[in-house]
Amino acid sequence: SNYKEIMCDYYGNYFLQKFFPYCTHKHRLDILYSIKNGYIEIANNICGNHSLQCLISLQTSKEEKEITKSYTQNNLKELCYGSNSSHVISKIIKTFKESERQYINTFVVNNLLDLCIDSNGICIIKEFIYNIESNFYIKVIISSFEKETKKLTLNQFGNFIIQEVIKFFGYNYCKKIINNLIKSIVEFSISKFSSN
Repeated sequence: SNYKEIMCDYYGNYFLQKFFPYCTHKHRLDILYSIKNGYIEIANNICGNHSLQCLISLQTSKEEKEITKSYTQNNLKELCYGSNSSHVISKIIKTFKESERQYINTFVVNNLLDLCIDSNGICIIKEFIYNIESNFYIKVIISSFEKETKKLTLNQFGNFIIQEVIKFFGYNYCKKIINNLIKSIVEFSISKFSSN
């Protein structure tokens, strides 16, 4: 009954990060059920998000992942744009298979450009890119970035995502994006963020 309090405690969250790996599947389910009403508050907490990330990283069963889905899917906007909770969503993307987080994939695709130019949203996009499994999502991202190369490149956060996409997917995937950069290379070179 005290998990929420301990997870959000400056010292307690460190204790739980060491404790959770020793818990069985049944223990983890009990913990998840016990924090149902406080899940979003824990995710948004500067300390709580760390212990929650640890708990997520240990999830192996379909049941655990379905519980996590039920707690997060109706609060994705708040969670993805939150300074602490965005790390929780990033951990779900990193831990779950692409097919196990379709609800997050859909949200990311539908809010791709907005997430790219947000200081917290870029964490979500970065993790999404690093954990893409299907060509479908690669095409969606590349196509969107081809259309919005200039807007993203001139943005203080978007330019970082353009850099990551080019580094991660390489020239063959990013030809059009690179050509778009070359077309305005002088403008981009002397602009504060795009010069990166």
